[in-house]
Amino acid sequence: MLNIDPHWPASHTQALRWAAGRIAAERVEPIAHSGWSSTYCLAGPGGKAYLKLLPQVQRHQIPATLAVARRFRAQVPAVIDCDPAEGWLLVTDHQGVEADSGADYAKAAQAYGRLQGRALQDRRLLAHFEVVDLDRLWPQLREFLARPLAAQVRPGEPVGGAYFMGPEDAARYLRLLERRAERLQSLVAKARTLPPTLDHGDLNDGNLAIRPDGKPVFIDWDDAIVGPAGMSLHSLFSGCVLPIMQLQRLAEGQPPTDATVAERLLAYMKGLESAGYAERATLLEALPGSICAGVLRFAAHFGRFPGEGQRAAAGRTLRARLSGLLDLADWLAVRAPATRLENAEPATALAGAEPATALADAEDYERDQEWPRAMRLVQDALARAPQTPTLLARYAALALRQNALGTAEEALREALQMDPTHLDAGLALARLHMVRLDLGSAKAVAIETLAHHPGSDVAQALRARIDEFEQVRRAAQAPAGLGRIRVSAEERREGSLRPETLALAIDQFERHGAVQLDEVFEPAFVARLQAHFESKYGRHFHDGHHPHALRTGDKRYMLTLELDEAFGDPELVASGLLMPFVRSLLGADCVMTTYTAVISLPGAKDQLMHKDFSPLFAEKGWKFKIPCWSMQAIVPLVPLNEATGGTAIWKGTQRLGKRRSREHADVHVPVVPLGSVLLVDYKTAHAGRANNSGQVRPIVCLAYARPWFRDSINHRRQPPLRFQGAYAATAPKKVLDLVGWWDRDRELAQADL
Repeated sequence: MLNIDPHWPASHTQALRWAAGRIAAERVEPIAHSGWSSTYCLAGPGGKAYLKLLPQVQRHQIPATLAVARRFRAQVPAVIDCDPAEGWLLVTDHQGVEADSGADYAKAAQAYGRLQGRALQDRRLLAHFEVVDLDRLWPQLREFLARPLAAQVRPGEPVGGAYFMGPEDAARYLRLLERRAERLQSLVAKARTLPPTLDHGDLNDGNLAIRPDGKPVFIDWDDAIVGPAGMSLHSLFSGCVLPIMQLQRLAEGQPPTDATVAERLLAYMKGLESAGYAERATLLEALPGSICAGVLRFAAHFGRFPGEGQRAAAGRTLRARLSGLLDLADWLAVRAPATRLENAEPATALAGAEPATALADAEDYERDQEWPRAMRLVQDALARAPQTPTLLARYAALALRQNALGTAEEALREALQMDPTHLDAGLALARLHMVRLDLGSAKAVAIETLAHHPGSDVAQALRARIDEFEQVRRAAQAPAGLGRIRVSAEERREGSLRPETLALAIDQFERHGAVQLDEVFEPAFVARLQAHFESKYGRHFHDGHHPHALRTGDKRYMLTLELDEAFGDPELVASGLLMPFVRSLLGADCVMTTYTAVISLPGAKDQLMHKDFSPLFAEKGWKFKIPCWSMQAIVPLVPLNEATGGTAIWKGTQRLGKRRSREHADVHVPVVPLGSVLLVDYKTAHAGRANNSGQVRPIVCLAYARPWFRDSINHRRQPPLRFQGAYAATAPKKVLDLVGWWDRDRELAQADL
């Protein structure tokens, strides 16, 4: 009797028994389970077979899959039996192995091209499938990305990009792609010269194999469509840009930049040509549009498959394909004619640029802080008009954003050599000196720039900012002083620290083990956090037994916050004003290891001086000299002052043991107003001061660390992170990159059991 695991979905039992009866199966093993299908492998005396269970929205494809299997017996696994009404499809084992060489992929590409060419002649076969409307592809993707995230998804109801990626990421991709849609649609239109034929729909590595006789086999045709050849090539190349670039080079008679990709494309076109589908010249002209069309449909198609299974993986795939569309739009912008830019005088080269040029795209990316994309596009414009100081200054400013100081300096020297009075170049050079913390040189350049442009508000503001930086450094040198840096209104508006502010913050943090950033959050934002905290955690506002909180001193409690709409807001958890600082010190792959609040009740006494974690290594001599591996961002929900009790910092103790910290270090008790953030190295000694006020003093503590670190000391009683409902499935990628480790760790632990 077939042994069916009780942990498998109960709704699959009947299908498994049905399939087992068809092949006398003795064993069954689950292969995959997701919102768009479930697959099981059944084995018996006669060999293996695969049962695929399709959702309601895909069941109409079962007769079509049967027709494909009958038409192409040598290249598609045979269907043993099926039940379209139930969504059951039982197919033979293809007995193949994954393609593992360039020759395998080239062979498969040629065979697939021949299959499509032969299918073109079979009108009866094509009648089984949906015909793609090229004009509807972008509107469908736009609708998918714009669909709001529903509180509850009903069975069979379509979902949008927010379901898989979170509302913020879906809106961002919609915003960026909408501005480039005309360019992509123009490319898709070129695919109209190709006749509609059978297209697999999802020709990824897992859906093709090489049989023992060396012949390719193609599986899982339940997403097949009728459209121009090439619509599935993006799956074969894990994206659209690389194959389109190589096709363009082949069309222009240039040698390919990627020989492997070109080899597969040539093999695919050879297969189409040999089957009489189209001539080489037509394919070279039209296939880029077809590949783009395939990505548009592939992304929008996810909306038909809600389901918790592999939801996060689907989100990753979607982001990759949508980012590929942006890459493609950038490439098309770079290739667009720019005669006005090339023919214009250097000083006015930008004035006549059309809205759809690479420069306009670069400005768009700058608003979204997509610095690498913006820099690539400006670099291309600079290659067309190298004697343009404005372009050189803009390129230098983007280089500064990515800490490429040498590149920035070279561009600025060249710009100022052409025009010593150029305002943007002078401002950028002053900022470059500020990034290097050479405030004397920065001041000299700012004064010279103001001499040339005395009425410039930007130059005057920069001159004042240099004075602020000097004051910060002087104040921090005092025994009881600490670096306290004001976030400018421009930085808050842009949502990111300027490179010079970031450099000063890092310098102060590394010197003293802590730094304070003022005016990070707007008052209204903090007010929302205050109200939400009190309504959700107000039950902890008294001294007593709190099962889910850890006592950390007299009338002090630490509780794990729950990531939800308020405390999971990316503006707080993954703030653009904080994360560049955090990643500069902990690495680009850092994570948020703990997320807590510490409540100090009225009358709470001084904490003892302590460090949040023991030294990582017990060896003497160098254990306090290692770089920062974890830090806390402390966000007060009431002002921290002498009455409410701030957090005392023993300056420089990230390099000292506890005894020497207590005996030799200067102590600073910062006043931290609402909207400010105190950043503290995990190795720095500190202590909460007494709460002499009549109000509860909660602070939010976000601990960030290198990806290998786990706080094994402070979270023995409570988890380091908590998620409300489906938060982890809908949070923006920039949040999931920080907190997703917690779910992964728990899944691995459960799997081991």
